[in-house]
Amino acid sequence: MLTPAQFALLVDGPAIEREELTWREFGFACRYEDVIGDGIGLLLVQDFINGVALTIREIKAWMLAHGWESLATARDVNPTLCDYAWRRGDVYAFDANETNFIKSEADGQIYPIDLIVWRL
Repeated sequence: MLTPAQFALLVDGPAIEREELTWREFGFACRYEDVIGDGIGLLLVQDFINGVALTIREIKAWMLAHGWESLATARDVNPTLCDYAWRRGDVYAFDANETNFIKSEADGQIYPIDLIVWRL
């Protein structure tokens, strides 16, 4: 049986790695807020951005402009994931759909939010 500290390392270690990778690749991600549940988890928060959602066409243009390669036709990616999957080098970004991008009204920048970013 795992202790709470061991469980936290299993759960939080990968989450922290993904958020760090997201910061490095996209310049925007969640931040550490607090330890919760007597140390068995982390509370991650994300800044609120007032803005509008992007279309799939706008997302594709943004990803391509930032050096990402679409995996829409990749045979080694699950067909249910490939439409919203991208790769840049050995870093993969999944779930790049209309609910996970926002264009800020304040600065006009596009922010990817809640993508699943991982090195494979």
